[in-house]
Amino acid sequence: MKKTLFRLLGAVVVLSALFVSCDNSDEFVEAPCVICLTATEGGSVSFDDSSLTTRSCNSGRVVTVVATADDGCEFIGWFVEGSETPVSTDAKYTFIVREDITLNAKFRIFINGHEAVDLGLPSGLKWATCNVGASIPEVYGNYYAWGETATKSSYTISNYTNNGYGTFDNKITLELSDDAAHVNWGGSWRMPTYDEFGELFRYCTWKWASKSGVKGYKVTGPNGNSIFLPAAGIFYGTLLNWRGSDGYY
Repeated sequence: MKKTLFRLLGAVVVLSALFVSCDNSDEFVEAPCVICLTATEGGSVSFDDSSLTTRSCNSGRVVTVVATADDGCEFIGWFVEGSETPVSTDAKYTFIVREDITLNAKFRIFINGHEAVDLGLPSGLKWATCNVGASIPEVYGNYYAWGETATKSSYTISNYTNNGYGTFDNKITLELSDDAAHVNWGGSWRMPTYDEFGELFRYCTWKWASKSGVKGYKVTGPNGNSIFLPAAGIFYGTLLNWRGSDGYY
């Protein structure tokens, strides 16, 4: 039986951005710098200084920005546009304005206690950061037969419970009661459909990589966010075959 990967799908990504209006008053004519604040889904951003009512100010001004996480979400850090390294991991960040700057506040999204990531796919669907049964991306997680929701010590045709031995319903989209992701994680978690996996193939960049010594594919979406699919192999009977070289999702 194939090992299945379970990811969150079905939520539309909303990129929330805060842009304050420009002010062309003489106060900012000499050396104006433009500050833009953006936020990924999962929170909001604002200026701490109520007197800063425009997005332009003189260079050398001390500015404080504030990131506020939504319920169930977690602030990651402030990032200068184009950089993957945070300039601060404090939700309240104070800095001196030297030039035009765009700051992006990034948040982690948790659904029912499990992290989801927006890959920037056309559908807006999100994927989980790890497999069911794992807490970090490089751990293989649990193994399930299609349409089953519990692990077992041996995986054979004779103990396959999908409509009984030798009987198959040919479904390619699971009902929630037969969906291991939904049954084990709850909430809106479920397994991806055939078409949703197709979207992942078409719009993402797949690169064979290693994470903490575990081999697998790093799948990077159009927006630069990524997930890691470990090469977890497949069970035949009681034997786990081809781990480290193949992944059956």
